[in-house]
Amino acid sequence: MNTIANLNGISHGLDASIYHAQERLSASGIKEMLKSPAHYQAWLDRKGEKSIALVFGSAFHCYVLEPEEFNKRYAVNTLDKRTKAGKKRAEEIAAAGQEEISAEDMDSIGAMGCTIDGHGTATELLRGGNSEVSVFTELHGVHAKCRADYLSDD
Repeated sequence: MNTIANLNGISHGLDASIYHAQERLSASGIKEMLKSPAHYQAWLDRKGEKSIALVFGSAFHCYVLEPEEFNKRYAVNTLDKRTKAGKKRAEEIAAAGQEEISAEDMDSIGAMGCTIDGHGTATELLRGGNSEVSVFTELHGVHAKCRADYLSDD
């Protein structure tokens, strides 16, 4: 167990890195375990690997649910990474601790965000609550965690 594994209960505003550092069973882990213990182990071994699709999905998630965090976590590279300037920009983004996204992906993220903003039900569901709410507990002797995308105050 991590040294910070003494977290229990509901936590608002907890940094994602602290949540993910907790060595506890999560909903994602349970889904893998239900397939088989081998799937779960393979999933544990892959943790931390980021595909282009995962970065895109995470960026969109952040754009919608944590807009105040978006520019801290992500930066657009409009340059061709095959060029010296493009490689340099990618290095600058990485050095700043940000994830790199392409201009095309940013356009898609923005358009998808506008679609949600223009959808009355979606807008209403994302009002009056908190995003990225972490919950830590123990279930039948197993340390567990979950992170709700959005939790209504209701």
